[in-house]
Amino acid sequence: MARRASGHRVAGRPRGAHRAAPPLSGPAGTPAPPRTVTGHAANALSPDERSAHLLYLNADMLGSPNGGYFVQGGTGDDEEETGPSGSAAVAGVLAEELAATGVTVERIPLYGDDDAPFAAAGIPVAGAVTGDGDSKTDDQARQWGGTAGEVYDRCYHAACDTLGNVDPDRFDRYTRAIAATVARFADATERPSG
Repeated sequence: MARRASGHRVAGRPRGAHRAAPPLSGPAGTPAPPRTVTGHAANALSPDERSAHLLYLNADMLGSPNGGYFVQGGTGDDEEETGPSGSAAVAGVLAEELAATGVTVERIPLYGDDDAPFAAAGIPVAGAVTGDGDSKTDDQARQWGGTAGEVYDRCYHAACDTLGNVDPDRFDRYTRAIAATVARFADATERPSG
């Protein structure tokens, strides 16, 4: 991501965090513990730190081999799906930047992933995702290629989810779009609205 952002000049200091995939299972084959890293991070923020966070951009599943080009946030029936005020603006910029890589973007509601604790704290959120265990539709296959009726990523949360399972072109488009989105908001002094 840093290499992608190196072509953008920004005066602000965006911060990011990377969290690897959750474990496939807990000790001795027990079920994996719930993902709590981002929930802990959001809940541990003081009121001043919460107000200093202008947005949260979730990047999840960026290289699914039969994936799509989805942007989460700013659309849906309620705030749980749209995100708090400002989420539509963040998702809109991400969608613009992803479209600039030459693909058709599908906007989808948030579905309570790692962004949920930040949304609950009132921080605008958006997400980038290529898809996981759901199946690609006929329309999506016509737009993006791939196989309709097949899941976006057959190795989602499975042992076969290795670097060999990543679509490098899809991953490249997303990293360029995310870097450009971060750069566009890096100099902001207040939260996006809308």
